[in-house]
Amino acid sequence: MGTRVLALLALHAVAGMSSSAQAAPMKAVIPNFPIRTQWEHGHGYCGELSIQQTALTRGVWVGQQQARNIGGGEVLLGRPGSNLNNLQKVLQALGFDFVVWDPDSEAGQGIPTSYMRWMKQQIIAGRAAIFGARLQDGEDDAWYDHIMPAYGIYYDSSTAGQYDARDTLTWTDNYGTVANKTMSDESFYAEQYNCEMPQDTYSGCIPLGADTFATAMGGLLDARKLFLPLRLIITGWSNGAEADSEPRVNANPPASARYRLAFQPGANVRPGNKFAVHRCDRAANGSGGPPANPTDASQLAAAGCRSWDFTMNSSTLPQLSHRALGVLWSNSIVYYVATRQQ
Repeated sequence: MGTRVLALLALHAVAGMSSSAQAAPMKAVIPNFPIRTQWEHGHGYCGELSIQQTALTRGVWVGQQQARNIGGGEVLLGRPGSNLNNLQKVLQALGFDFVVWDPDSEAGQGIPTSYMRWMKQQIIAGRAAIFGARLQDGEDDAWYDHIMPAYGIYYDSSTAGQYDARDTLTWTDNYGTVANKTMSDESFYAEQYNCEMPQDTYSGCIPLGADTFATAMGGLLDARKLFLPLRLIITGWSNGAEADSEPRVNANPPASARYRLAFQPGANVRPGNKFAVHRCDRAANGSGGPPANPTDASQLAAAGCRSWDFTMNSSTLPQLSHRALGVLWSNSIVYYVATRQQ
């Protein structure tokens, strides 16, 4: 880390802590974020796995190859609406809410404080910030070498809308490791080929001296808040593969998952409450899947989704699994959504 970078960090640390007294510490974390391992062939599937992990927190399975197929190639980040940003194309096709960071809104070539503030605000809003990072030794790409999802931020409530050098970001490196770094940590930022990472990790560094790229991924488009917060948990595979790894796409036949569903915090489903679970399978041609912003559960049936009715009691949650809800193949895209019944 050069003296120029250290000086910039010192300057921004002072700027980030200019508010008077420290208020209550806060944290915003996408709950139960799954830590999974990407495929390494085909130049790596880091963008695809970032989508898969985030989708699981919304009850959706997206095979890595299926994400790449929708993107028309390796899933990458880029400017809003650009052909390079096919991650945006994938999220749009799958029906997820998303926001794209515009690197042209960052002035200057110092510590990218606007970028870090934007990621913080997206995570506070409940989205995962899928960002590009440098790796140790790196590649010849002038912008980034690796893509990862950031899903947590620890911050001071008095600076929730600002860049604050005391903030701590949480993300996964897509190889099974969780990383946490404070904004003032000098190892958080690096110019090309100069990133220093802990041994046996791919946690990366925020780029210096280059444009920064990120896309924030939220939940399924649901303006009426029809869907109850639901997550999908993979517990194993029929071919014996580890639960946190997806069997390779050339498996013939593809592996089936052992899985279960669980409500996320905020679903507020109490004993005696009635709800329905809907399964919507997306075909290879893009048909299927829940409609965007549905106004009524009947629209899910009209879209070809299957449904099961439940009343919450002590035996309900174990029923929300592959035993009742059907086979989930590794090379598929399947949506599970839940709606409340009167």
